Amino acid sequence: MAEFIIENGKLSLCICTSKDTHIKIPEGITEIGDGAFFHCTNLESLEIPEGLEKIGKRAFTECGKLKYINFPSTLKCIDDWAFTYCESLVEIKFTGELVSIGDNAFFGCINLSSITLSNKIESIGKSAFYKCTSLEKIDLPNSLTQIKESAFSNCTSLKEITIPNKVSTLEKYLFKDCTSLNSITLQNGLITLGEGVFYQCSNLIEIVLPSTLKSIGDWCFFRCKSLKKLNLPSSIEELGINSFDTCSAIEEIEIPKGITKIPRYAFYFCESLKRITLPNTVTEIDNYSLCGCKGLEGIELPDNITRIGKYAFCACISLESIRIPSNLTEIENGMFQECYSLKSIELPKNITKLCENAFNNCTSLVLEVPSTITTIHKSAFKTCKTDNIKISHKPKWIEG
Repeated sequence: MAEFIIENGKLSLCICTSKDTHIKIPEGITEIGDGAFFHCTNLESLEIPEGLEKIGKRAFTECGKLKYINFPSTLKCIDDWAFTYCESLVEIKFTGELVSIGDNAFFGCINLSSITLSNKIESIGKSAFYKCTSLEKIDLPNSLTQIKESAFSNCTSLKEITIPNKVSTLEKYLFKDCTSLNSITLQNGLITLGEGVFYQCSNLIEIVLPSTLKSIGDWCFFRCKSLKKLNLPSSIEELGINSFDTCSAIEEIEIPKGITKIPRYAFYFCESLKRITLPNTVTEIDNYSLCGCKGLEGIELPDNITRIGKYAFCACISLESIRIPSNLTEIENGMFQECYSLKSIELPKNITKLCENAFNNCTSLVLEVPSTITTIHKSAFKTCKTDNIKISHKPKWIEG
């Protein structure tokens, strides 16, 4: 029979044997201490009386056979790592006073398929349900105000979820590698999507972004390969690097007026993207931002743009023509490399330099190089058809 060390209502340690598969905690306990049942490998069920308010850190970590726990309505706090690697746990139900679930609390509970949270829950900790690979659905109560980073990362069976309206930020990698997620509801009140929130959510087809959203973080929708429909609300002020990298199903996107910069790799290899509309507030298109957009046939660049970065339109193999804004002074490295269909480009008078690989492998390009261009890298027209490139003046040729 299991023995307990108890002092002032705190159960500090359970001394259990291989025969202790079911344990009933004594009445009067208000707290289960840190590591109290750590590695009780034969424990299968646990009976907890009313009155318990806190479960401490690592209290049940690696109780690999633990299948059933009745959580009392008086429970208010589950601390960090409390049930980590309780791999047999199938269902948890909180119906009372629970306010917070700590970091990594149910980390690696791979058979946990049903979770019921109390209507008083306010916070879910970092990686709280990380790698709960059997979890298909969870209802988040309206009392919830914070969901910390990676809380549901690698929940590979999770299909749908609704974020309560008191949650203003989705923290980084919150749903990373939730490869079955196909429906998520975001509500007004959400302001920030953090780094990698939907990283590799490969079954996410459509998402409606709320009108309160201001920022989309780095890598936010990285490799959401099924994402086809996306409307960016006018409230958006910032896009992160690689924010829609390899979203290969998106066909059309309109950038809202608050955006001033298309960051590097923002739409990298969005292979189905046919149309992107840029507002006149955009002043910079950074390196590789539209590289690999194989379906892009044309784009109208606002006159306010002062820089287009390296390889910005590289491998846009359907792009046939383009007009460069008048404020640019050079065509940077590889800007139009491998744009096989590019036939014509309008270069303004301010352009004075064509950099390395600027038009490399643009085999359809026909161009009479303006005399205002004084410097040309030797690889600028590499593998272009020489008869189609006319240079009637004597620019400076550079290499390296």
